[in-house]
Amino acid sequence: MNVFVADPDWGWWIIGYFFLGGIAAGAYFMATLIDLVGSKEEDHEISRAGFRVAFPLIVVCAVFLTVDLKRPERFWHMLFKSEVVENAWATKNWGELIHAPLFKYWSPMSIGSWALSIFGLCSFISFLESFRRHPRTTGVIHRCFQIVGCVVGFFVAAYTGALLTATNQPLWSDTPWVSPLFLASAASTGLAVILLLAGRSLSEASLARLERADAWAIGLEFLVFLVFLESLGGFLGPVWQTMNGKIMIAGTLILGLVVPMLIHLGGGLHRKSGLILASISVLVGGFMLRYGIVNTAPELLAHSSPALAELQAPHTSGGIAFPWRFGPEEGRVPGQSLGADPGNKVGPVVPRSKVFKGE
Repeated sequence: MNVFVADPDWGWWIIGYFFLGGIAAGAYFMATLIDLVGSKEEDHEISRAGFRVAFPLIVVCAVFLTVDLKRPERFWHMLFKSEVVENAWATKNWGELIHAPLFKYWSPMSIGSWALSIFGLCSFISFLESFRRHPRTTGVIHRCFQIVGCVVGFFVAAYTGALLTATNQPLWSDTPWVSPLFLASAASTGLAVILLLAGRSLSEASLARLERADAWAIGLEFLVFLVFLESLGGFLGPVWQTMNGKIMIAGTLILGLVVPMLIHLGGGLHRKSGLILASISVLVGGFMLRYGIVNTAPELLAHSSPALAELQAPHTSGGIAFPWRFGPEEGRVPGQSLGADPGNKVGPVVPRSKVFKGE
């Protein structure tokens, strides 16, 4: 028996979704920015590579999430009211389908399902547009889809981290920096895939601009990762004692950040071997980050102890006293925190004598 909660039992399907979804969102986000502000044809070749990888990956993510369900055939229940759809199908009254969309603003799962659907639509349109022979003539409608997809992609990249933080699992709920870390990692891994696909076909000037963007993305992720570790406070020790915690910390730090930064400093991206090594290193580090975070919480649960449980209290020692440190239940009001159904609020208690005045 552990002192926290049950193991969520998230396996390879969810880890793959976190990893590939981050790449897709990061690649689309960076491709849109390059397409909007790029001034040379080579820059738009970079954006086309991002668009061409984003849509296939988000389709794979949808498959992963569907397969992970205990009832895969019911996946559409996350988006539509089943009773409305079934009644419209039985009565052939298709007008009822206008009431079928199901959106729960208080549910991270519902928000995420719609975000993925919108992002999938936008990425599909950009995917088709990337094969046009004259992409410089992009119309206003497609630009609108790009901007919407960019915003939603930004959300999707950070959403998976927010989904973890909304739980009461150890590590996941002990820091609010999982979401910013996933967002920074999405940018670096998305750029890594773009470099692998288009890096060697670019001119020196375009490669230099893309290299600078990649260096900034890796530097930002490095900074956020350090803040993430510091925000764990006294919980960092128990995390490091687990095998998955070592994979998360050492793997991300060494392979995902230090190695590519050293290659950047040495000018290695201008050599084919250096570009490939740096990109693969970033991707491996991004995968180890998500693998480690997802599996560290169950490992902590399996080795839980009273001493470990005490660390779930609000952190007051160790490193800088960040004001945003909190325990898993601190500050959470029933029916008002992220993921809570507002319909589940506890109403005021009315004395029986005021209800049954006639007695």
